[in-house]
Amino acid sequence: MSNIPNLAILIPYSQGLMVYRRVAGGKVRRVFDARDPQDALEVVCELPQPRLAAIVDRYPYHLLMELLLCETDLCLIPDGWLSHIPIYKPCDRAEFSVQLVEAFLKEPIRLLGRKNTGPSE
Repeated sequence: MSNIPNLAILIPYSQGLMVYRRVAGGKVRRVFDARDPQDALEVVCELPQPRLAAIVDRYPYHLLMELLLCETDLCLIPDGWLSHIPIYKPCDRAEFSVQLVEAFLKEPIRLLGRKNTGPSE
């Protein structure tokens, strides 16, 4: 069973946001289909504290991200990290997102010794 039971995964798609949660038995299930970012925020806020929202960064939901940060911690998952899972399999993408968040919370990725931060000016 997960050590972060109050996690919502938000997967953007052309019509809005799919909201996934881990449910009984450790399964990940779509619990809401939000056409408006405010609806997704309300679903996330229904989670008991402490809660965490993770959004797959495919579309610019900057306002939603700001609103989420007022209510909970937020994890942005780069879409490229899910590129091996087709977008027509959102539940698989949500399950992998849960695994990514759990792995990060157990042992964060650290970058050591990076000398160059980008192209020279």
